[in-house]
Amino acid sequence: MKHALVGSRQYLLIAMASTIVFGLLILLVLADHRHDMALCDQLVEGQCQQLVNECSLRLQSEITERVNDLAILAVHLSMHGDKDEREQHFVRVASTVVADQPAYHVLNYVDSDSIVRVSVPVGKRPELLGLDLKTLPGRTDLHRRVMESGEPLASPVMTLTTGDPGLVIWYPIRNGLEDRNASGMVAGTFHLNTMLARCIPVNAEDHFQILLSQDGNQFHPSPPQISAKADSFQTQETCAQFILVGCYWKVTAEPLPVSPLARLPQRIKERGAVGFVAASLFALLFGTTLTAFARARRSRAVAWESEQRYRSLVDTMNEGLAIVDGSGVYTYVNQLFCEILGRERDEVIGHCPVEFAAEESKTAAEHQIVARRQGNEDRFQIAVRRKSGELRHIIVSPRLIRDSDGRFAGWLSVITDITEIKQTEQDREHLIRDLEAKNAELERFTYTVSHDLKSPLITIKGFLGLVEAEALEGRFEEMKQDLARVDSAAGKMQDLLDQLLKLSRIGRFMGELKPVSVTELAQEAAALVRGRALNSGVHVEISPDLPAVTGDRSRLLELFVNLIDNAVKFSIEGCKPYVEVGCRLEDVETVFYVMDKGIGIDPRFHDKVFELFDKLNPETEGTGVGLSLVKRIVEMHRGRIWIESLQPGTRFCFTLPVAKSDDARPEC
Repeated sequence: MKHALVGSRQYLLIAMASTIVFGLLILLVLADHRHDMALCDQLVEGQCQQLVNECSLRLQSEITERVNDLAILAVHLSMHGDKDEREQHFVRVASTVVADQPAYHVLNYVDSDSIVRVSVPVGKRPELLGLDLKTLPGRTDLHRRVMESGEPLASPVMTLTTGDPGLVIWYPIRNGLEDRNASGMVAGTFHLNTMLARCIPVNAEDHFQILLSQDGNQFHPSPPQISAKADSFQTQETCAQFILVGCYWKVTAEPLPVSPLARLPQRIKERGAVGFVAASLFALLFGTTLTAFARARRSRAVAWESEQRYRSLVDTMNEGLAIVDGSGVYTYVNQLFCEILGRERDEVIGHCPVEFAAEESKTAAEHQIVARRQGNEDRFQIAVRRKSGELRHIIVSPRLIRDSDGRFAGWLSVITDITEIKQTEQDREHLIRDLEAKNAELERFTYTVSHDLKSPLITIKGFLGLVEAEALEGRFEEMKQDLARVDSAAGKMQDLLDQLLKLSRIGRFMGELKPVSVTELAQEAAALVRGRALNSGVHVEISPDLPAVTGDRSRLLELFVNLIDNAVKFSIEGCKPYVEVGCRLEDVETVFYVMDKGIGIDPRFHDKVFELFDKLNPETEGTGVGLSLVKRIVEMHRGRIWIESLQPGTRFCFTLPVAKSDDARPEC
C-alpha cells in the first residue's frame, strides 16, 4: 500500500511537470501566433493598399485615354469650318474610334446651341439627332460650364438604354489654343462595366471587396452580405481618391472575411487524467500552430501574387509611372516612362526630375518639386528633352506618399505624353494663320490683277477706234503704227496672264523632293540668261562648293533663273559689273545668296518688291511677277527670303532645306 501511494505521488508530480511544460509551450505559441496574426494583418493591409493604388491608376488611365480620344476628335472638328464637311469628317474619325474601343456606347457631335448634329454609330440612336440636350434634366448647368470653362467635364453615373451603368464625358471644341470659348462639344457615352473590366484586376474580387464611387455616390458594386460567423482580418479601410474631369473619384478596398481552418480535435482515449490532459494540450497546440501556419502561408501567397500582378500592371500600362522619394530623386519608373524619355531605366533612377526637363521648363520643374513638398497635388504640363534631343510634352498627375506617421515621403506620378495632340493643335494654328495670309494675298492679288490688266485693255480699245477711222480715210501708214501699239498691248497682256498662270501653279504642283546640287542649278540658270549677261557685259561668278538641297528641281531652277536674270538686268554699266552666287553659314543655318553690283534697292522697299506687279521703276522691262514667283517657291520649300543692301548693289538672301549627308546623290 505504501509503495502504491509513493508511485501515485511520483505519477502526479510527473503529470504536473508535463502540464507546466505544455502550458509554457502553449503560451509561447499563442504569443507567436498573435505576432503572426498581426504580421498577417499588416501584409493583407499592404495588399489592400496595392490593390487600391492599382485600381486607381487603371481607372485614371482609362478615363484619361477616353478624354484623349475626345480631344483628338475636338481638334479635328475645329480644323473644318464648313458644317457639312465637319459632320462628315466627324463620322469618319468617330467610327474608327468606336470600332477600336468597345467601351463606347455612342459618340455625339453637339453644336454651340446644345443640339445633337451627328451620332455614331450612325442609326444606333436615331432619337438623338436634333435633340436639344438643354431640355434633359440636370444637363443645362453642365453644358454651360463646359462651354464657358473650355474644360472637359463628366456627368454623374447614369443608367443607359441597355440597363447598364454609363458615364458621359463632354469635351469642348475650341477655336484656338488661347480661346476658352467653345464652338460646340464632343460627347462620349461609355459602358462603365466595360471600362471597369479593364480597371479591376482579374480574380481580385474573389478575395477583396472593391467599392468605387463618384462624388460620394457608389456605383460599383452594392456591398455583399457577409456572414457574421466568419472571421475577418483586423485591417483598416484603405482608399485612394483623385479629381478628374470635374468629378471626385474614390476607390476603396478591404479583404473579404474568411472561414477559419476546420479544427482537428483528436481525443485520445487514454487511461488516467494525465494522458487525457496531455492529449488535449497537444491537440490544442497542434491545431493552433497549424491554423497560424496556414493563415500566414495564405497571406504570403496573396502578397506574392498581388506584387507580381502590380509589377506587371505598371510595366505594361498605357501611361508613364514614376515614384519620387522625399529627397526628390526617382526610385521607380515603368517602361513607358523610360520610352518617353528615350532612356534606359538605370539612366533615370537616382536622378532628379529637373535633369530631364527642357531648358525652358527647368524653372517650372523646380517649382513643382517645391509644390509637392508643400502638399500640392495639382496636375501640370511640362516639356522634357529625350536623350536624342527630341522635345516631348507631357502632363503629370502627382499623388503624395506619406509614411506611417503621416509625414511627407515623396510622390507618385502618372505621366501622359501629349506631344501628338499638342503638335496637332500647333499644326491647326499654323493652317489658320496660313489661310488668313493667303486670303489677304488673294485680296491684294484680285485688286492688282484688275488694275494692271485694265491698262492694256484701254490701250487696245482706244487704238482700235483710231484704226477704224484711219482705214476709212486711207491713212495706212498711221494705221500700221496704231496696229503695232495694239499688238504690243496685247502682248503685254499675254505676258501678264502667263506669269499669273505660272504663279498660281506654284504650291499646287510640286514635283518629287530630291537632293539637288545648287552649284549645277546655278550654272544651268546662268546659261539660260547668258544672252542678256553678254549684252550687258556682266560676269556671273558661281561658287563651286555650294551644298546640295532637297526640293523640286524644276521649281528651284526657276528660282535661280529669276534671281540671276534680275541681278543682270539691274547691274551698273561701265564699272565691271558682275553677279555672284554663293552661300554662308549663320549659326547652324545655311544661307544662299545672289549678289549684284547694281543700282541697289532702298531699304524702305525691301518687302514691297516681292509683291505682285510692284515694279519700283515702271520704265523697266518685265511684268513685276518674277520676284513674287521667287518668294512663293522659297516659301513652298519652307524657307525664307530677304534683301540686304550693299554699297553699291543688292544681295538677295534665302534659305532652303539642306540635304542630309546620308541622302542619295544629288540629282543632276
